Amino acid sequence: MAFRTRWLAVAVVGAALVALPACGDDDDGGEQTTTPGATQTLETVTQPVTGTGTPGASPTEQLPPSRAEVLAQSAQYFIYEAGEGDTVESAANAFSASPDGASEELIQQILDENGLDSGDLKPGQKIGIPLILPGDLSMFAENSIEDALAIGQGQSGELVLLQPTLDMRSGFLGRMALHRVQLATGIPADEGYGYVMEYWITDRPPAKGGVIDPDARKAQRQFIVAGGSLAETLGSGDGVYTWEVSGVQYALKSFVNQPTPQELAEMLGTAAER
Repeated sequence: MAFRTRWLAVAVVGAALVALPACGDDDDGGEQTTTPGATQTLETVTQPVTGTGTPGASPTEQLPPSRAEVLAQSAQYFIYEAGEGDTVESAANAFSASPDGASEELIQQILDENGLDSGDLKPGQKIGIPLILPGDLSMFAENSIEDALAIGQGQSGELVLLQPTLDMRSGFLGRMALHRVQLATGIPADEGYGYVMEYWITDRPPAKGGVIDPDARKAQRQFIVAGGSLAETLGSGDGVYTWEVSGVQYALKSFVNQPTPQELAEMLGTAAER
């Protein structure tokens, strides 16, 4: 899943990986559109981010959270799961939102904050990536992740990135935040193209009026949306809604009772619809 050199010339996910703040009209305290069930959901925001425990282990045997998980307790960071051939520099370039690639300062910041001595990453290794405030109302730089992943190549149909819309974020009082990103970039070839994006809500809006609130914390996992070759990783059964568009598979896994998984899926939009 290495980031190819040609991808690094595009402004990738980063500009809007800014914890999906409520922007524009969402920030001025005006009337907000209410997402069905959002108020009920917000009342249950009590679960902190925790480390991954050993199945069947007692609370005292829980594994400590990784450095990335600790960083991602803050709404200013998200977890990136490295792919084959990824390095800290390639990840920083991909999420820097700059056509010139990441600055040396950003690369060093990622190294330092993750306690890394080397820029090499193993497949599946998790690192914390700082969020970068977007310059517009989009959560992702226009056409960025689609271009970066060469989405739609080598498969029937076209894989599109689905993301929370402004109305959806408003319904959650601007408290929605990106927590985890996983990408399939067609390397190796049989891997295909796909993505996984995990969203949480926070204890307060992570950004308001274009200014990040450093004290905003992730409070409760809400849902995961996946597309393409990674859609099947969400499994099936209760809490999972799957659908197909133009021959491409999508799936959404919800961790709350309301809205339903299908309702959440229908609230998502594409970059073109933003």
